[in-house]
Formats: sequence, C-alpha cells, structure tokens
Amino acid sequence: MVFSGDAVLVSVFTIHNTFAVLVAQRTRENALLRAVGAARRQVVTGTLAEALAVGLLASAAGLLAGIGVAAASRPSYRRSASPSPKAASSSRPAPSPSHSASGSPSAPVRRSFPPYGPDARPRSPRSARRTSTDRAPPAPAR
Repeated sequence: MVFSGDAVLVSVFTIHNTFAVLVAQRTRENALLRAVGAARRQVVTGTLAEALAVGLLASAAGLLAGIGVAAASRPSYRRSASPSPKAASSSRPAPSPSHSASGSPSAPVRRSFPPYGPDARPRSPRSARRTSTDRAPPAPAR
C-alpha cells in the first residue's frame, strides 16, 4: 500500500510538471487569444478543460492496460503458485539488513491503525509466536 501512495505522489508531481511546461510553451498562443478578445477566465478554463480531458483519457487507458496485463499474467501466476500452503510459507525471502536493524519502515503506520480480522484480539508474545498447528500448553493445575 505504501508503494501505491508513493506512485500516486510521484505521478502527481510528474503530471503537474508536464502541464506547467505545456502552459509555459503556450504563452504566445494564450497571449494571442487574449489579444483577440478572450477573457483570462476563458483561457484558464480552456487549459483546465484540456488537462481534465487528457487526464481522463490517460486514466482510462492506464486502467485498461492494467486490466490487460493482469489478465495476461494470470495463467503464469497460476502455474508458478505452489500447491501446498506449507511449501509457500517455507520459501519466504530473507529480510533485508536495514529492516532487521531498525524494524520495518511501515511499522509506525501499522501501529497507527488497530488490527482487524479474526486475530484482532490482544495476544501475548508467546501466543503470537505460536502457529495454528501448534497446540496451546496445558493450563496449570490449581
């Protein structure tokens, strides 16, 4: 999720920069429109309408391209998926040294939101380490 936010932030700056360059290049055209009699508001509205049209068309093209790539990669993903859940869980990548030393960069964000789902109850560290196949230790006799 963090990478999605980063991608959106980078794309916002890229789009803003692109349209700033386009507006700067069109200074002469805008000046001609103003000299012919167009109001400043009409020039700004035309520029914003063009930006909106390009944005909508590019968003639709990106959405369709993403759906196409996802559909094309689905058979490949099914072939590479491991058949047993244990085999999939045993082949986890090793954590990077930076995450081991300082914790995950997204830890402050994860701590800001309460847990959800079937395991959303408070747990002791010992029970959190226990997997679903482990049995809980017997209760002490009183």
